[in-house]
Amino acid sequence: MIDLAAISKRQLDRKFLEVVGVTPKCYAKIIQLNYVIGLMASKKYDSIQDLAQSAEFYDLSHLAHRFKELTGFTPNEFLKATSILL
Repeated sequence: MIDLAAISKRQLDRKFLEVVGVTPKCYAKIIQLNYVIGLMASKKYDSIQDLAQSAEFYDLSHLAHRFKELTGFTPNEFLKATSILL
């Protein structure tokens, strides 16, 4: 993609940030988190471990860390807090 755009990776990252408002890496994290929350809403999982595997996290601790980083909650806290909504 960078070759087709004829710009450096850094320049592409800057343009992405300018247009979207976040870096490409942050955007990917948000998309992955959105997928996990969608799975939570569907209630088609047996455990948080299943969610981590479905969203292709390396392991459960990576999911928990990323979830806490972006939402301020652990996955279990989020499920409890949103149980009425989900």
